[in-house]
Amino acid sequence: MKRVLSLTCLLFPLILVGQWQTFTNTSEIRQFTIADSMLWSATNGGILRVNVNTLEYKKFTNTEGLAQIDVVAIAHSPNDQLWVAMPDGLLQIMAIESGEWDSYNEFQNEIKVNALMPHHDFVLVGFDKGIAELQLDAKNRWERTWKADIGAVNTILITGEHIWVGQQDGVRRIPLDFPNKQIPSAWERYSVGDGLPGNEINELIQFDGEIVAGTATGIGYFDGLEWSRSELSDHNVQSLCRWKEQLVIASPLGVKVRDQYGLWTNVGQAGANSVSVKSSSNDNLWLGTSDDGLHVWADTLWNPLALNCPNSNVFSDLLVDRDGHLWATSTKKPTGGVYYFNGTTWKNFTRPNGLATFEYHAIEEDLHGRIWAGSWGGGVTLFEKVGDDSITFTNLYSMDGNLSGVIGAENYVVITDIKSDEHGNLWFLNSDADDKRVLHVYDLEDRWQHWLATESASEEGIRSVKVLCLEIDATGRKWIGTGSSSGGGANGLSVLDDKGTPFDTSDDDLKGFLDETEGLESNHVTSLAEDQNGTMWIGTTKGLNYWYGTVGARYSVINDNIQALLVDPRNNTWIGTAGGLSVLEEDNFTWKHYTTSNSQIVSDFISCLAFDEETGELYIGTTNGLSRFKTPFTKPASNLNAVKGYPNPFIISEENPFYYIDNLTLNPHISIFTPDGYLVKTFPKTDILGARVRWDGTNNDGQIVASGIYVYLVTTKSGQSASGKIAFIKP
Repeated sequence: MKRVLSLTCLLFPLILVGQWQTFTNTSEIRQFTIADSMLWSATNGGILRVNVNTLEYKKFTNTEGLAQIDVVAIAHSPNDQLWVAMPDGLLQIMAIESGEWDSYNEFQNEIKVNALMPHHDFVLVGFDKGIAELQLDAKNRWERTWKADIGAVNTILITGEHIWVGQQDGVRRIPLDFPNKQIPSAWERYSVGDGLPGNEINELIQFDGEIVAGTATGIGYFDGLEWSRSELSDHNVQSLCRWKEQLVIASPLGVKVRDQYGLWTNVGQAGANSVSVKSSSNDNLWLGTSDDGLHVWADTLWNPLALNCPNSNVFSDLLVDRDGHLWATSTKKPTGGVYYFNGTTWKNFTRPNGLATFEYHAIEEDLHGRIWAGSWGGGVTLFEKVGDDSITFTNLYSMDGNLSGVIGAENYVVITDIKSDEHGNLWFLNSDADDKRVLHVYDLEDRWQHWLATESASEEGIRSVKVLCLEIDATGRKWIGTGSSSGGGANGLSVLDDKGTPFDTSDDDLKGFLDETEGLESNHVTSLAEDQNGTMWIGTTKGLNYWYGTVGARYSVINDNIQALLVDPRNNTWIGTAGGLSVLEEDNFTWKHYTTSNSQIVSDFISCLAFDEETGELYIGTTNGLSRFKTPFTKPASNLNAVKGYPNPFIISEENPFYYIDNLTLNPHISIFTPDGYLVKTFPKTDILGARVRWDGTNNDGQIVASGIYVYLVTTKSGQSASGKIAFIKP
């Protein structure tokens, strides 16, 4: 069966090359291989390539050709190809010199690949049901030549005469020239009864004329006739390699090396997370870990390879601050916390370097530019920028007891959302509070006010202690969504109208609420966002609702499990779901959808969103990485003083298809003329996206204009105007 496909992406017209960028963490090493001076690592965040001599590195993610971001197996072929396997069984092949990718999809959604072993003219694939061989056919396409259902294959070794496989029930081998390898009974099996120290085989290598097996209960040696001896019975040996003519093993007990006398000694203090060990051509020893990336041995210690990236791939909230810098929270154990990105460099704040906990859920900026982060169990942490490069933080925990702990643990404070209102007050959602105080407001004069949860429909109060999301509408009302990850405690929406006096509760109105009986798709409310027309969008785990005087529902979202909502400066509503990203345009009619199948978004499970109004960049947090999507929806300027056009000259090409006129006001009129006043192009309102419009070099008839000098003119109804020259060059 021939199943070779060229890897392509089917994109919507809005998606242009270069509009997507992926940010991932690559600390979870699945496997790695070393060929010449390059180390190639399969990770949770794509492929990491490292030059073992210079330590320079490069990531390969979905924006560099990978079909999926999580890579489970990797191998380098003698033909200078890189083979990788995805969790669903898809195989991809990269020609290293050209960087071009092909894929092989016969196994997709059918098997779980554990091992790859490319040879000169074939490739062996070990998977959860057996082993298969792929070869190139006469048309230079990969095809399966045989498959043997011999049980799960964990590792593969090819020697001069045999194919060896390590499995859950021992070791099997078969002669390379055997004609019917697909027959399970043709494979010779060795187990504990034949001298192996254990039946669970993690790796096989050839060392000094012997086959060495790394098992869950030590290592065994096959001398050509039998499994003659074993060692390290108390070690679950994950990996084996040759280093400086010595045998090295990696296990949860660390890394050990065997000298010429058969004595084993520790190589540094490697931890229980050791999963793979390999030596490079320059005699460096490399260690891959399950949660702490790559390390290289430096005579006396293991040096971690420092990477510029977020500390995990799980994102729970995002914020673009007043400087245009990104803040992110993560709930990933044990690497979660708060991450900061200034456009060039990532800084990661985690529990090991002082945070109250590793699980943060919410982030907000106050009027002074300070950043407030809410955690699960650690209360609140405050971050402040000091100068250009330094950031300090203070764990405020319960803020002197004003935030409430859970039942039986008064210091275990759960903050699920934080919002700043137009007066600079900070509002905190305090879920699972033992004293029922689930909503708090705090001002810069250190005043506090609190609101209680009630489970009685006859009492005023917030309808559940499981408060999850908060939005403040244009009139100042506070909308509180309830629910939890387990689904318990979900009781719809409560609405607080404090009449603009949050520290005087005598005039409060907490009668407003919405639930399934009022038309919500679900009582589990995950996200809220108000648009510029005053419509409150309500995301639930079973669909999208809105409130505009009454409850309504929209049914064209790509997935009903809504996780995040955001309204951009153009009044488009972005909807993050468990199955992709949808956007409802400002006309409230047109939809676009983005998934891993039709775009370069990093994952389909969208957990949070943030927007940079100055650049039009949308940040998309997922459970498997972060995407940045360049949109044209920038915030309109207040006047035309800063209008600019670029690039100049405008040399139109496939790589440079547009001329941009930027820093526009709301609803401007834009035209392009020849120097003698002949009208060339006018732009309808639908083409002016936020503060920017783009010209593709065509006239009003859709034809490319001649090379020459052109003039753009921007005017407003109030009489403002701005103009500039365009030097247009048509190849």
